[in-house]
Amino acid sequence: MNNHCAYCSGKFGLVRYHSTFKSFCSRACAEQHKNWLREQSRQRNSWVEFLWQASMNGAPRNDRSPA
Repeated sequence: MNNHCAYCSGKFGLVRYHSTFKSFCSRACAEQHKNWLREQSRQRNSWVEFLWQASMNGAPRNDRSPA
């Protein structure tokens, strides 16, 4: 088991805060980690949207069936 905070690597005090299967030394570290996860998710979603739009504007489809 890890004896340090998952966000700041600080030592735990009397209380540990848990979020997403990780332990944090303070509520502030837990909130900062959640904010970081939200930002990563936002960036990932923007890339997925970009790739989706690029695939829709790509090469024209050949709708003719083979003879």
